[in-house]
Amino acid sequence: MSDDQFEPCPFPLACPRSSSSIVAAGDDCYLARMKPSSTALRVTLPKTIVAASAVALLLAAAPMMTQSDSAPVAAPGRPAKREAAVADAALAPLAFLEGRWETTLPNGMVSEESWLPVRGKSMLGSFRQTRPDGMPAFFEFTQIVAEKSRVVLRQIHVHGSFDTDERRKDPMVLQLSKAETNNAIFVPVTEPEQSHSADLASITYTRKDAETLVLRIESRPVKDSKNPDAPAKPQVIELVMKRAR
Repeated sequence: MSDDQFEPCPFPLACPRSSSSIVAAGDDCYLARMKPSSTALRVTLPKTIVAASAVALLLAAAPMMTQSDSAPVAAPGRPAKREAAVADAALAPLAFLEGRWETTLPNGMVSEESWLPVRGKSMLGSFRQTRPDGMPAFFEFTQIVAEKSRVVLRQIHVHGSFDTDERRKDPMVLQLSKAETNNAIFVPVTEPEQSHSADLASITYTRKDAETLVLRIESRPVKDSKNPDAPAKPQVIELVMKRAR
């Protein structure tokens, strides 16, 4: 039988494919690739090889028989299994954001915001606004990260075509200013060159009840271009979103 009728077995001696036809060749073990039309393959193995294979199989099975009821043991050379990261205490007040929230605006636009649960030192959120014709208007992607001395929110904004907004090439960077039960306020970081927040004064999330999340975006006082003589005042956008199912 030629070599091209076999493929190397990755498990010398203690081969788990014990129900297959095994052929010993030198120090390697080969698994016979037999076509359906082929006749049965009969191989006579030297007794020493048979004995060695039997011992190897017993040794391989021993850990399964003796450790089936005990904690798993790391294989030699491999690190022990580590537990997943627990939620950072600094992000615990923000757990109320978790879930998918949506609202339909009077102009037919649908706004949706989703937040994954706290994992370790971070949360991940996304925002999508969809036009009445089904085309995406824009997307926003937000991370909240617990750093050494503060909790930071970073957000990027892209158009519906996924092109970067020329006015918002750099991520906006805010920090958690206040957090209490079902309420969190973020303001621009104190380093102006890092915030990239333009006239933004604050972003506030409030969960009114188990089914309602309110997003309030407030600017610094700005002049009304249509009424330049009027005193500057903040501009406010408020979205009342319901939990999506």
